[in-house]
Amino acid sequence: MPRVLVVDDEPHITRVLKMGLSKHGYEVVVAYDGEQAQARLEEQHFDVVITDLNMPRVDGEDLCRSCVSNKRTRPRLVMMVTGRSESMQGDWLSDSVAFRLLEKPVSLRVLLKHLGEFFPQTEPTAGIGTESRAVRPATRHAAAKLRMQSAGIDPKLAGRPLGDPPAGDPPVGLD
Repeated sequence: MPRVLVVDDEPHITRVLKMGLSKHGYEVVVAYDGEQAQARLEEQHFDVVITDLNMPRVDGEDLCRSCVSNKRTRPRLVMMVTGRSESMQGDWLSDSVAFRLLEKPVSLRVLLKHLGEFFPQTEPTAGIGTESRAVRPATRHAAAKLRMQSAGIDPKLAGRPLGDPPAGDPPVGLD
């Protein structure tokens, strides 16, 4: 199971990413600033570091510079997420580490796509958010009926079968 360190100073962002990545078979550890992330990297090895660029104490670029320069803490992939068009020095970039710069807001789907390039065998964890459509049809039907009723639509007159809403992945901003 690939190990991911998610670093952001906003707890709701780290919570969403931890839940989403865990459901897809990643072991996720969270840090809330670059200094805390450096301590986590000293304690254990991570395959991936996903970090915000702008954070208090130690920013994302300084964090990456320190973890990439140390062979013991060097991940396979670094994903830096930023909502601003700030310039990076990039002096820490190395051929030994893959790097992705992602613009905010970034969706879980985009993160999973990039992670899948390096960890194609990773699959959703059984039993966590992976229930078969055949297993819970009554629940899906009831949820669809409630959605229609709350929108003021009579499900019997809607003229279409009840089911799940269109799949979508709301963007998650890291900053």
